[in-house]
Amino acid sequence: MDLQQATKNLIYKDPFYGHIALGLSKKFSNKISTTCAAIRNIEIELFFNEDFFNSLNDNQKVGLMQHELAHVCLFHLLHVCDYSNKNVWNIACDMTINQYIDKGYLPPKAILPTSFPDITLDPFMDTKYYYNKLIDHI
Repeated sequence: MDLQQATKNLIYKDPFYGHIALGLSKKFSNKISTTCAAIRNIEIELFFNEDFFNSLNDNQKVGLMQHELAHVCLFHLLHVCDYSNKNVWNIACDMTINQYIDKGYLPPKAILPTSFPDITLDPFMDTKYYYNKLIDHI
């Protein structure tokens, strides 16, 4: 499955995210290790590491696209500058998003509250909550 087919499958799985995906540029880039959403000039673009993308099954490819689109919809690209530790911010964002994606659509090693068993993390909280909880432990 390629990026175009993953977009098409996302339209069927989740029309909200699928509709947003239609309007965004999606590209492969080996400059990143997995995926990212980025603002370039006045456009939002989604970048996928081709080797990582191709290592996933079809459902995981659709879930990966849904995940990146959630970063866009939750304004994570705009709020990153509000937090001093960008790495912890990214982990908190990923943790928030992944709880709303069907488990069968998550890639291996997806970050969830259970990924940090030594920290008490309530499920389905917002990104700021996870950031504040993680910043003291990471």
